[in-house]
Amino acid sequence: MTVYFRSDSRNTGPGFIAHYYEVSPKQITQCGGKLDDDSGYFASPNYPSHYPNNAKCTWYISVDDDDRIRLNFAVIQLEVSPYCSNDYIAVYDGPTTNSPTLATICTGSKLKFTSSFNTMTVYFQSDSRNTGLGFIADYYEVLPHQNVQCGSHLDDDNRIFTSPNYPRDYPNNARCTWYIIVDDDERVKVNFADIQLEVSPHCSNDYIKIFDGPSTNSSVIATICTGSNHEYKSSSNSMTVYFQSDFRNTAPGFTANYYETSANQNTQCGGNLDDDAGSFTSPNYPLHYPNNAKCIWYISVDNDERIRLNFVKIQLETSPHCSNDYVAIYDGPSTNSPVLATICTGSSHAFISSSNTMTIYFQSDSHDTGPGFTAHYDKIPQIENTQCGGKLSGDNGCFATPNYPRNYPNSATCIWHITMDDDERVKLNFIDIQLEVSSRCSKDYVTIYDGPTTSSPALATICTGLNHEYTSSSNTLTVYFQSDSHNSDHGFAAYYNMVYPNPSKC
Repeated sequence: MTVYFRSDSRNTGPGFIAHYYEVSPKQITQCGGKLDDDSGYFASPNYPSHYPNNAKCTWYISVDDDDRIRLNFAVIQLEVSPYCSNDYIAVYDGPTTNSPTLATICTGSKLKFTSSFNTMTVYFQSDSRNTGLGFIADYYEVLPHQNVQCGSHLDDDNRIFTSPNYPRDYPNNARCTWYIIVDDDERVKVNFADIQLEVSPHCSNDYIKIFDGPSTNSSVIATICTGSNHEYKSSSNSMTVYFQSDFRNTAPGFTANYYETSANQNTQCGGNLDDDAGSFTSPNYPLHYPNNAKCIWYISVDNDERIRLNFVKIQLETSPHCSNDYVAIYDGPSTNSPVLATICTGSSHAFISSSNTMTIYFQSDSHDTGPGFTAHYDKIPQIENTQCGGKLSGDNGCFATPNYPRNYPNSATCIWHITMDDDERVKLNFIDIQLEVSSRCSKDYVTIYDGPTTSSPALATICTGLNHEYTSSSNTLTVYFQSDSHNSDHGFAAYYNMVYPNPSKC
Protein backbone atom coordinates (compact mmCIF):
# COMPACT_ATOMS: atom_id res chain seq x y z
CA MET A 1 0.00 0.00 0.00
CA THR A 2 1.28 3.48 -0.82
CA VAL A 3 0.12 6.68 0.86
CA TYR A 4 0.90 10.00 -0.84
CA PHE A 5 0.49 13.39 0.86
CA ARG A 6 0.90 16.73 -0.90
CA SER A 7 0.52 20.37 0.14
CA ASP A 8 0.58 23.40 -2.15
CA SER A 9 2.40 26.72 -1.75
CA ARG A 10 -0.45 28.47 0.08
CA ASN A 11 -2.48 27.71 3.21
CA THR A 12 -1.96 24.65 5.41
CA GLY A 13 -4.04 22.86 8.03
CA PRO A 14 -3.61 20.61 11.09
CA GLY A 15 -2.95 17.59 8.85
CA PHE A 16 -3.82 13.99 9.71
CA ILE A 17 -2.82 11.00 11.80
CA ALA A 18 -3.23 7.38 10.68
CA HIS A 19 -2.34 3.92 11.93
CA TYR A 20 -1.76 0.64 10.10
CA TYR A 21 -1.42 -3.02 10.98
CA GLU A 22 -1.41 -6.36 9.21
CA VAL A 23 -4.53 -8.48 8.95
CA SER A 24 -5.36 -11.82 7.36
CA PRO A 25 -7.68 -11.63 4.31
CA LYS A 26 -9.70 -14.51 5.73
CA GLN A 27 -10.04 -12.78 9.07
CA ILE A 28 -12.01 -9.83 7.70
CA THR A 29 -14.41 -11.81 5.48
CA GLN A 30 -15.82 -14.20 8.07
CA CYS A 31 -19.59 -14.22 8.56
CA GLY A 32 -19.87 -12.45 11.89
CA GLY A 33 -17.85 -12.76 15.06
CA LYS A 34 -16.62 -10.91 18.14
CA LEU A 35 -14.37 -7.88 17.56
CA ASP A 36 -12.71 -6.55 20.71
CA ASP A 37 -9.47 -4.95 19.52
CA ASP A 38 -8.93 -1.19 19.72
CA SER A 39 -9.53 -1.06 15.95
CA GLY A 40 -10.10 -3.42 13.07
CA TYR A 41 -11.77 -4.31 9.79
CA PHE A 42 -14.55 -6.66 8.75
CA ALA A 43 -16.39 -7.35 5.51
CA SER A 44 -19.18 -9.39 4.00
CA PRO A 45 -18.26 -13.02 3.17
CA ASN A 46 -16.05 -13.37 0.05
CA TYR A 47 -15.53 -9.60 -0.28
CA PRO A 48 -14.70 -8.18 -2.83
CA SER A 49 -16.32 -11.13 -4.62
CA HIS A 50 -20.08 -11.57 -4.34
CA TYR A 51 -21.48 -12.62 -0.98
CA PRO A 52 -23.65 -15.78 -0.84
CA ASN A 53 -27.44 -15.94 -0.74
CA ASN A 54 -29.29 -16.51 2.55
CA ALA A 55 -26.45 -15.11 4.65
CA LYS A 56 -27.09 -14.05 8.25
CA CYS A 57 -23.99 -12.56 9.88
CA THR A 58 -23.68 -10.69 13.19
CA TRP A 59 -20.59 -8.83 14.38
CA TYR A 60 -20.33 -7.82 18.05
CA ILE A 61 -17.90 -4.93 18.58
CA SER A 62 -16.71 -3.93 22.04
CA VAL A 63 -14.02 -1.60 23.38
CA ASP A 64 -13.00 -0.41 26.86
CA ASP A 65 -15.85 0.71 29.13
CA ASP A 66 -14.88 4.38 29.02
CA ASP A 67 -14.48 4.50 25.21
CA ARG A 68 -16.87 4.66 22.28
CA ILE A 69 -16.89 3.00 18.83
CA ARG A 70 -16.56 4.85 15.53
CA LEU A 71 -17.74 2.68 12.60
CA ASN A 72 -17.09 3.58 8.96
CA PHE A 73 -18.48 1.76 5.92
CA ALA A 74 -16.00 2.47 3.13
CA VAL A 75 -18.01 0.65 0.44
CA ILE A 76 -21.52 -0.85 0.35
CA GLN A 77 -22.82 -2.59 -2.78
CA LEU A 78 -25.77 -4.83 -1.94
CA GLU A 79 -28.72 -5.95 -4.04
CA VAL A 80 -30.77 -2.84 -4.85
CA SER A 81 -34.26 -2.90 -3.34
CA PRO A 82 -36.86 -0.37 -2.11
CA TYR A 83 -36.37 0.44 1.60
CA CYS A 84 -33.42 -2.03 1.69
CA SER A 85 -36.05 -4.79 1.96
CA ASN A 86 -33.98 -7.58 0.34
CA ASP A 87 -30.30 -7.50 1.36
CA TYR A 88 -29.33 -5.06 4.10
CA ILE A 89 -27.05 -4.09 6.97
CA ALA A 90 -28.53 -3.03 10.31
CA VAL A 91 -26.37 -1.11 12.81
CA TYR A 92 -27.40 -1.33 16.47
CA ASP A 93 -26.28 1.02 19.24
CA GLY A 94 -25.50 -1.61 21.86
CA PRO A 95 -24.48 -5.22 22.54
CA THR A 96 -27.34 -7.06 20.74
CA THR A 97 -29.79 -6.80 17.86
CA ASN A 98 -32.37 -5.74 20.44
CA SER A 99 -30.44 -2.50 21.01
CA PRO A 100 -31.65 0.77 19.40
CA THR A 101 -31.20 0.84 15.61
CA LEU A 102 -28.82 3.51 14.32
CA ALA A 103 -29.56 2.77 10.65
CA THR A 104 -30.59 0.17 8.08
CA ILE A 105 -28.53 0.57 4.90
CA CYS A 106 -27.88 -1.16 1.58
CA THR A 107 -25.94 1.33 -0.54
CA GLY A 108 -23.52 4.24 -0.29
CA SER A 109 -20.00 4.92 0.92
CA LYS A 110 -18.27 6.70 3.79
CA LEU A 111 -21.26 6.14 6.06
CA LYS A 112 -20.18 6.78 9.66
CA PHE A 113 -21.75 5.86 12.99
CA THR A 114 -20.71 6.41 16.60
CA SER A 115 -21.93 4.35 19.54
CA SER A 116 -23.42 5.86 22.68
CA PHE A 117 -21.58 3.33 24.85
CA ASN A 118 -18.72 0.84 24.43
CA THR A 119 -20.60 -1.74 22.33
CA MET A 120 -22.08 -1.91 18.86
CA THR A 121 -23.73 -4.70 16.86
CA VAL A 122 -23.74 -5.03 13.05
CA TYR A 123 -26.14 -7.47 11.37
CA PHE A 124 -25.98 -8.44 7.67
CA GLN A 125 -28.67 -10.42 5.86
CA SER A 126 -29.07 -11.51 2.23
CA ASP A 127 -32.13 -13.14 0.68
CA SER A 128 -32.39 -16.11 -1.71
CA ARG A 129 -32.05 -14.11 -4.92
CA ASN A 130 -29.49 -11.65 -6.31
CA THR A 131 -26.29 -10.70 -4.52
CA GLY A 132 -23.67 -7.96 -4.83
CA LEU A 133 -20.04 -7.23 -4.00
CA GLY A 134 -20.98 -6.63 -0.37
CA PHE A 135 -19.29 -4.22 2.01
CA ILE A 136 -16.11 -3.47 3.89
CA ALA A 137 -16.02 -1.53 7.16
CA ASP A 138 -13.49 -0.42 9.73
CA TYR A 139 -13.93 0.55 13.35
CA TYR A 140 -11.82 2.12 16.07
CA GLU A 141 -12.26 3.32 19.62
CA VAL A 142 -12.70 7.00 20.40
CA LEU A 143 -12.93 8.93 23.63
CA PRO A 144 -16.28 10.40 24.61
CA HIS A 145 -16.03 14.13 24.02
CA GLN A 146 -16.56 16.36 27.01
CA ASN A 147 -19.19 18.36 25.17
CA VAL A 148 -21.94 15.85 24.43
CA GLN A 149 -24.67 18.34 25.26
CA CYS A 150 -27.20 18.61 22.48
CA GLY A 151 -28.78 22.01 23.07
CA SER A 152 -29.40 23.95 26.29
CA HIS A 153 -30.47 27.30 27.73
CA LEU A 154 -27.61 29.82 27.52
CA ASP A 155 -27.79 32.99 29.58
CA ASP A 156 -24.19 33.90 30.47
CA ASP A 157 -22.61 37.12 29.20
CA ASN A 158 -20.05 35.21 27.09
CA ARG A 159 -20.10 31.56 26.14
CA ILE A 160 -19.10 29.00 23.52
CA PHE A 161 -21.33 26.18 22.30
CA THR A 162 -20.66 23.43 19.76
CA SER A 163 -22.29 20.51 18.01
CA PRO A 164 -22.08 17.26 20.01
CA ASN A 165 -18.54 15.75 20.03
CA TYR A 166 -16.95 18.72 18.22
CA PRO A 167 -14.33 18.64 16.68
CA ARG A 168 -15.08 14.94 16.28
CA ASP A 169 -18.03 13.94 14.11
CA TYR A 170 -21.49 14.68 15.47
CA PRO A 171 -23.98 11.77 15.67
CA ASN A 172 -26.67 10.90 13.15
CA ASN A 173 -30.28 11.95 13.74
CA ALA A 174 -29.34 14.80 16.08
CA ARG A 175 -31.95 17.41 17.02
CA CYS A 176 -30.37 20.13 19.18
CA THR A 177 -31.80 23.50 20.21
CA TRP A 178 -29.93 26.26 22.04
CA TYR A 179 -31.98 29.08 23.59
CA ILE A 180 -29.92 32.23 24.15
CA ILE A 181 -31.22 35.03 26.39
CA VAL A 182 -29.54 38.25 27.52
CA ASP A 183 -30.77 41.30 29.47
CA ASP A 184 -33.92 42.99 28.19
CA ASP A 185 -32.07 46.08 26.96
CA GLU A 186 -29.37 44.08 25.16
CA ARG A 187 -29.19 42.08 21.94
CA VAL A 188 -27.63 38.69 21.08
CA LYS A 189 -24.77 38.42 18.61
CA VAL A 190 -23.65 34.93 17.51
CA ASN A 191 -20.52 34.12 15.52
CA PHE A 192 -19.96 30.70 13.94
CA ALA A 193 -16.18 30.36 13.89
CA ASP A 194 -16.21 27.03 12.05
CA ILE A 195 -18.93 25.01 10.29
CA GLN A 196 -18.26 21.60 8.72
CA LEU A 197 -21.49 19.71 8.12
CA GLU A 198 -22.40 17.03 5.58
CA VAL A 199 -22.21 18.59 2.11
CA SER A 200 -25.65 18.81 0.47
CA PRO A 201 -27.36 21.13 -2.04
CA HIS A 202 -28.85 24.14 -0.25
CA CYS A 203 -28.22 22.59 3.20
CA SER A 204 -30.98 20.03 2.63
CA ASN A 205 -29.43 17.24 4.78
CA ASP A 206 -27.58 18.49 7.89
CA TYR A 207 -28.02 22.16 8.77
CA ILE A 208 -28.09 24.94 11.37
CA LYS A 209 -31.07 27.28 11.52
CA ILE A 210 -30.92 30.60 13.40
CA PHE A 211 -34.18 32.13 14.67
CA ASP A 212 -34.65 35.76 15.68
CA GLY A 213 -36.46 35.20 18.96
CA PRO A 214 -37.11 32.82 21.86
CA SER A 215 -38.29 29.74 19.92
CA THR A 216 -38.21 27.88 16.60
CA ASN A 217 -41.49 29.62 15.77
CA SER A 218 -39.63 32.95 15.57
CA SER A 219 -38.52 34.47 12.25
CA VAL A 220 -35.70 32.64 10.48
CA ILE A 221 -32.51 34.67 10.15
CA ALA A 222 -30.53 32.09 8.16
CA THR A 223 -30.02 28.41 7.36
CA ILE A 224 -26.34 27.44 7.02
CA CYS A 225 -24.19 24.32 6.65
CA THR A 226 -20.69 25.47 5.69
CA GLY A 227 -18.24 28.35 6.04
CA SER A 228 -16.74 30.35 8.88
CA ASN A 229 -17.25 33.67 10.65
CA HIS A 230 -20.98 33.79 9.94
CA GLU A 231 -22.30 36.46 12.33
CA TYR A 232 -25.90 37.24 13.23
CA LYS A 233 -27.57 39.71 15.57
CA SER A 234 -31.01 39.44 17.14
CA SER A 235 -33.58 42.22 17.05
CA SER A 236 -34.64 41.44 20.65
CA ASN A 237 -32.92 39.96 23.70
CA SER A 238 -33.28 36.33 22.59
CA MET A 239 -32.11 34.05 19.80
CA THR A 240 -32.66 30.35 19.08
CA VAL A 241 -30.16 28.09 17.28
CA TYR A 242 -31.37 24.72 15.95
CA PHE A 243 -29.09 21.96 14.61
CA GLN A 244 -30.31 18.88 12.75
CA SER A 245 -28.47 15.91 11.21
CA ASP A 246 -29.99 13.14 9.11
CA PHE A 247 -29.39 9.38 9.29
CA ARG A 248 -26.50 9.27 6.81
CA ASN A 249 -23.06 10.92 6.77
CA THR A 250 -21.75 13.15 9.54
CA ALA A 251 -18.85 15.62 9.87
CA PRO A 252 -16.91 17.54 12.56
CA GLY A 253 -19.80 19.96 13.11
CA PHE A 254 -19.54 23.56 14.31
CA THR A 255 -18.30 25.83 17.06
CA ALA A 256 -19.92 29.16 17.89
CA ASN A 257 -19.69 31.86 20.49
CA TYR A 258 -22.30 34.37 21.53
CA TYR A 259 -22.21 37.57 23.51
CA GLU A 260 -24.51 40.41 24.40
CA THR A 261 -24.32 43.71 22.56
CA SER A 262 -26.01 47.06 22.99
CA ALA A 263 -29.44 47.44 21.42
CA ASN A 264 -28.46 50.76 19.87
CA GLN A 265 -24.93 49.74 18.93
CA ASN A 266 -25.91 49.38 15.27
CA THR A 267 -26.01 52.97 14.02
CA GLN A 268 -24.66 52.22 10.57
CA CYS A 269 -26.61 53.96 7.85
CA GLY A 270 -26.14 51.82 4.74
CA GLY A 271 -23.14 49.87 3.49
CA ASN A 272 -21.95 47.05 1.25
CA LEU A 273 -23.25 43.57 2.17
CA ASP A 274 -21.52 40.71 0.34
CA ASP A 275 -21.74 37.72 2.70
CA ASP A 276 -23.85 34.68 1.80
CA ALA A 277 -26.37 35.78 4.44
CA GLY A 278 -26.75 38.59 6.93
CA SER A 279 -28.92 41.11 8.73
CA PHE A 280 -29.22 44.88 8.78
CA THR A 281 -31.47 47.43 10.47
CA SER A 282 -32.38 51.08 10.39
CA PRO A 283 -30.06 53.22 12.56
CA ASN A 284 -30.60 52.72 16.33
CA TYR A 285 -33.14 49.89 15.84
CA PRO A 286 -35.28 49.05 17.83
CA LEU A 287 -34.99 52.60 19.18
CA HIS A 288 -36.27 55.38 16.93
CA TYR A 289 -34.24 56.22 13.85
CA PRO A 290 -33.12 59.85 13.35
CA ASN A 291 -34.81 62.46 11.17
CA ASN A 292 -33.44 63.28 7.71
CA ALA A 293 -31.76 59.90 7.30
CA LYS A 294 -30.71 58.71 3.86
CA CYS A 295 -29.22 55.20 3.94
CA ILE A 296 -28.35 52.86 1.06
CA TRP A 297 -27.42 49.17 1.41
CA TYR A 298 -25.88 47.39 -1.59
CA ILE A 299 -26.28 43.60 -1.44
CA SER A 300 -24.35 41.29 -3.76
CA VAL A 301 -23.83 37.53 -3.99
CA ASP A 302 -22.14 35.18 -6.48
CA ASN A 303 -23.04 35.69 -10.14
CA ASP A 304 -25.03 32.44 -10.37
CA GLU A 305 -27.05 33.13 -7.20
CA ARG A 306 -30.01 35.34 -6.37
CA ILE A 307 -30.89 37.37 -3.24
CA ARG A 308 -33.83 36.66 -0.95
CA LEU A 309 -34.69 39.62 1.30
CA ASN A 310 -37.15 39.46 4.18
CA PHE A 311 -38.28 42.43 6.29
CA VAL A 312 -39.13 40.82 9.62
CA LYS A 313 -40.66 44.01 10.99
CA ILE A 314 -41.04 47.56 9.71
CA GLN A 315 -42.54 50.46 11.70
CA LEU A 316 -41.95 53.83 10.08
CA GLU A 317 -43.84 57.10 10.40
CA THR A 318 -47.39 56.51 9.17
CA SER A 319 -48.21 58.38 5.97
CA PRO A 320 -50.46 57.88 2.91
CA HIS A 321 -48.68 55.83 0.23
CA CYS A 322 -45.47 55.86 2.34
CA SER A 323 -44.87 59.46 1.26
CA ASN A 324 -42.92 60.57 4.36
CA ASP A 325 -40.54 57.86 5.69
CA TYR A 326 -40.08 54.77 3.52
CA VAL A 327 -37.90 51.90 2.34
CA ALA A 328 -37.47 51.32 -1.40
CA ILE A 329 -36.17 47.98 -2.74
CA TYR A 330 -34.44 48.04 -6.13
CA ASP A 331 -33.86 44.98 -8.30
CA GLY A 332 -30.25 45.66 -9.21
CA PRO A 333 -26.98 47.37 -8.24
CA SER A 334 -28.25 50.97 -7.84
CA THR A 335 -31.25 53.17 -7.14
CA ASN A 336 -31.65 53.47 -10.92
CA SER A 337 -32.59 49.77 -11.09
CA PRO A 338 -36.27 48.70 -11.34
CA VAL A 339 -38.27 49.23 -8.13
CA LEU A 340 -39.56 46.03 -6.54
CA ALA A 341 -41.54 47.83 -3.82
CA THR A 342 -41.80 50.88 -1.56
CA ILE A 343 -42.87 49.98 1.99
CA CYS A 344 -43.30 51.65 5.38
CA THR A 345 -45.23 49.22 7.59
CA GLY A 346 -45.99 45.53 8.12
CA SER A 347 -43.98 42.34 8.60
CA SER A 348 -42.68 39.39 6.57
CA HIS A 349 -42.29 41.38 3.36
CA ALA A 350 -40.20 39.11 1.11
CA PHE A 351 -38.44 39.94 -2.16
CA ILE A 352 -36.28 38.01 -4.63
CA SER A 353 -33.80 39.65 -7.00
CA SER A 354 -33.66 38.76 -10.68
CA SER A 355 -29.85 39.12 -10.70
CA ASN A 356 -27.10 38.82 -8.09
CA THR A 357 -27.50 42.38 -6.77
CA MET A 358 -30.11 44.32 -4.84
CA THR A 359 -30.23 47.87 -3.46
CA ILE A 360 -32.21 49.06 -0.42
CA TYR A 361 -32.80 52.76 0.18
CA PHE A 362 -34.18 54.16 3.46
CA GLN A 363 -35.26 57.77 3.86
CA SER A 364 -36.82 59.68 6.75
CA ASP A 365 -38.13 63.24 6.65
CA SER A 366 -37.75 66.08 9.17
CA HIS A 367 -40.86 65.21 11.22
CA ASP A 368 -41.86 62.12 13.22
CA THR A 369 -39.84 58.90 13.39
CA GLY A 370 -40.51 55.30 14.46
CA PRO A 371 -38.67 52.16 15.65
CA GLY A 372 -37.55 51.47 12.07
CA PHE A 373 -37.00 48.06 10.52
CA THR A 374 -34.99 44.87 10.73
CA ALA A 375 -34.26 42.75 7.67
CA HIS A 376 -32.45 39.52 6.81
CA TYR A 377 -31.08 38.39 3.47
CA ASP A 378 -29.56 35.20 2.10
CA LYS A 379 -28.64 33.76 -1.25
CA ILE A 380 -30.73 31.25 -3.19
CA PRO A 381 -30.05 29.42 -6.46
CA GLN A 382 -30.79 31.12 -9.76
CA ILE A 383 -34.24 30.08 -10.95
CA GLU A 384 -33.85 29.26 -14.64
CA ASN A 385 -36.98 27.13 -14.99
CA THR A 386 -39.91 29.58 -15.12
CA GLN A 387 -41.98 27.57 -17.57
CA CYS A 388 -45.62 26.92 -16.80
CA GLY A 389 -45.42 23.32 -15.61
CA GLY A 390 -43.46 20.35 -16.89
CA LYS A 391 -41.77 17.10 -15.89
CA LEU A 392 -38.91 17.42 -13.39
CA SER A 393 -36.39 14.74 -12.41
CA GLY A 394 -32.82 14.43 -11.18
CA ASP A 395 -31.50 14.55 -7.62
CA ASN A 396 -32.40 18.24 -7.20
CA GLY A 397 -33.61 21.31 -9.06
CA CYS A 398 -35.55 24.58 -8.95
CA PHE A 399 -38.69 25.85 -10.63
CA ALA A 400 -40.90 28.93 -10.40
CA THR A 401 -44.04 30.58 -11.71
CA PRO A 402 -43.86 32.15 -15.19
CA ASN A 403 -41.89 35.45 -15.27
CA TYR A 404 -40.64 35.02 -11.68
CA PRO A 405 -39.65 37.18 -9.80
CA ARG A 406 -41.83 39.51 -11.86
CA ASN A 407 -45.60 39.09 -11.81
CA TYR A 408 -47.09 35.88 -13.20
CA PRO A 409 -49.89 36.15 -15.81
CA ASN A 410 -53.59 36.02 -15.03
CA SER A 411 -55.64 32.89 -15.79
CA ALA A 412 -52.60 30.61 -15.57
CA THR A 413 -52.85 26.87 -14.91
CA CYS A 414 -49.48 25.10 -14.44
CA ILE A 415 -48.71 21.54 -13.32
CA TRP A 416 -45.24 20.25 -12.40
CA HIS A 417 -44.66 16.49 -12.04
CA ILE A 418 -41.55 15.64 -9.97
CA THR A 419 -40.22 12.07 -10.15
CA MET A 420 -37.34 10.28 -8.39
CA ASP A 421 -36.11 6.67 -8.51
CA ASP A 422 -38.45 4.08 -7.01
CA ASP A 423 -36.55 3.82 -3.71
CA GLU A 424 -36.30 7.60 -3.22
CA ARG A 425 -38.59 10.37 -2.00
CA VAL A 426 -39.16 14.00 -3.04
CA LYS A 427 -38.50 16.84 -0.58
CA LEU A 428 -40.00 20.17 -1.70
CA ASN A 429 -39.27 23.59 -0.19
CA PHE A 430 -40.95 26.85 -1.21
CA ILE A 431 -38.22 29.43 -0.73
CA ASP A 432 -40.62 32.26 -1.63
CA ILE A 433 -44.33 32.51 -2.32
CA GLN A 434 -46.26 35.74 -2.91
CA LEU A 435 -49.60 35.25 -4.63
CA GLU A 436 -52.67 37.48 -4.78
CA VAL A 437 -53.99 37.93 -1.24
CA SER A 438 -57.32 36.18 -0.69
CA SER A 439 -59.30 34.51 2.06
CA ARG A 440 -58.24 30.84 2.40
CA CYS A 441 -56.23 31.08 -0.83
CA SER A 442 -59.47 31.15 -2.83
CA LYS A 443 -58.11 33.14 -5.81
CA ASP A 444 -54.51 32.37 -6.76
CA TYR A 445 -53.01 29.30 -5.08
CA VAL A 446 -50.60 26.35 -5.16
CA THR A 447 -51.69 22.82 -4.23
CA ILE A 448 -49.16 20.06 -3.51
CA TYR A 449 -50.28 16.48 -4.21
CA ASP A 450 -48.60 13.41 -2.71
CA GLY A 451 -48.35 11.35 -5.87
CA PRO A 452 -48.17 11.41 -9.68
CA THR A 453 -51.42 13.30 -10.47
CA THR A 454 -53.81 15.94 -9.15
CA SER A 455 -56.05 13.04 -8.08
CA SER A 456 -53.43 12.05 -5.48
CA PRO A 457 -53.95 13.08 -1.82
CA ALA A 458 -53.43 16.83 -1.27
CA LEU A 459 -50.66 17.72 1.18
CA ALA A 460 -51.48 21.45 1.31
CA THR A 461 -52.89 24.49 -0.50
CA ILE A 462 -50.83 27.66 0.04
CA CYS A 463 -50.62 31.23 -1.25
CA THR A 464 -48.16 33.07 1.01
CA GLY A 465 -45.25 32.57 3.40
CA LEU A 466 -41.66 31.31 3.47
CA ASN A 467 -39.98 27.91 3.75
CA HIS A 468 -43.05 25.72 3.35
CA GLU A 469 -41.61 22.18 3.23
CA TYR A 470 -43.19 18.89 2.14
CA THR A 471 -41.94 15.31 1.64
CA SER A 472 -43.65 12.73 -0.55
CA SER A 473 -44.57 9.25 0.68
CA SER A 474 -43.61 7.75 -2.69
CA ASN A 475 -41.20 8.72 -5.47
CA THR A 476 -43.53 11.29 -7.08
CA LEU A 477 -44.99 14.68 -6.20
CA THR A 478 -47.31 16.95 -8.19
CA VAL A 479 -47.48 20.76 -7.86
CA TYR A 480 -50.51 22.61 -9.25
CA PHE A 481 -50.63 26.41 -9.66
CA GLN A 482 -53.68 28.44 -10.66
CA SER A 483 -54.26 32.18 -10.99
CA ASP A 484 -57.59 33.88 -11.62
CA SER A 485 -58.44 36.66 -14.08
CA HIS A 486 -57.76 39.56 -11.69
CA ASN A 487 -54.64 40.66 -9.78
CA SER A 488 -51.29 38.87 -9.80
CA ASP A 489 -48.07 39.04 -7.77
CA HIS A 490 -44.43 37.88 -7.85
CA GLY A 491 -45.40 34.19 -7.67
CA PHE A 492 -43.30 31.47 -6.09
CA ALA A 493 -39.91 29.81 -6.29
CA ALA A 494 -39.37 26.25 -5.10
CA TYR A 495 -36.44 23.89 -4.64
CA TYR A 496 -36.72 20.09 -4.66
CA ASN A 497 -34.22 17.38 -3.82
CA MET A 498 -33.99 13.65 -3.38
CA VAL A 499 -34.15 12.10 0.09
CA TYR A 500 -34.22 8.50 1.25
CA PRO A 501 -37.12 7.11 3.27
CA ASN A 502 -36.70 7.24 7.03
CA PRO A 503 -34.79 4.06 7.94
CA SER A 504 -37.01 3.52 10.97
CA LYS A 505 -39.78 2.67 8.50
CA CYS A 506 -37.75 -0.01 6.74
